[in-house]
Amino acid sequence: MKFKSWKLGFNVVEVPVIFTDRTEGNSKMSSDIFFEAFIGVIQLKIKSWFTKF
Repeated sequence: MKFKSWKLGFNVVEVPVIFTDRTEGNSKMSSDIFFEAFIGVIQLKIKSWFTKF
């Protein structure tokens, strides 16, 4: 959504978020989640080549 907003000419700023360190448990980030996000970014870029903004 941020990429599309920027391509449409909106001003995008990032606001930092401070997370506290995990004290119990393990990360929920699996390799499946990582690759899904990675492929999603590539798909956005490819679609932007064929979309007129």
